[in-house]
Amino acid sequence: MKDNKGIRFSIKMKILIGIVLANVLICVVMGIAIYRFVSDSYVTTASEDTLALSKVAAFHINGNLLALLDEGSDDTYANTVIQEEMATINENANLHSIYTIGQRNGNYVYLSQPAEYGIAIGQSVEADYLNEVKEAFTSAGSVTGVIEQSANGDYFMTAYAPVTNKDGDTVGLLGVDYIVNEVVETL
Repeated sequence: MKDNKGIRFSIKMKILIGIVLANVLICVVMGIAIYRFVSDSYVTTASEDTLALSKVAAFHINGNLLALLDEGSDDTYANTVIQEEMATINENANLHSIYTIGQRNGNYVYLSQPAEYGIAIGQSVEADYLNEVKEAFTSAGSVTGVIEQSANGDYFMTAYAPVTNKDGDTVGLLGVDYIVNEVVETL
């Protein structure tokens, strides 16, 4: 018989190593599954919070005045009041941005935004957001469910809620980009 100088494992040791490797693999798979579940739960909760915030905030926007806004309405009473309403909402919520959108001449356009955004009333909504905006106009509110990062490093989620006039007709949307930094940090 030849002398085997390599490491020889008994059958028991081979079974034990196999069991340990199987347990490690199971733990890794379960860890990934649990992380996915927790991650999805956090994103779902953030989505629900963002949508709820947009709906409550939209209730505070004067729909009758929003319906009056059109290109060139930047210095009007209607825009001034809506700007003040949005500023109050912005002060009381953790927002990256807040704005209103409406349909004018068959196009989706921005109606009122804080001046520091540099977007005038009547400027078209960017093509990247058109599908979201169209969907929001036909719903009771919608949320993207996607966490994006801004140029300044904030993470945010976007939601839209309908703004109605005194007759209950949808005259526009309130868009909010709600900061969700704590969700990203937790994950």
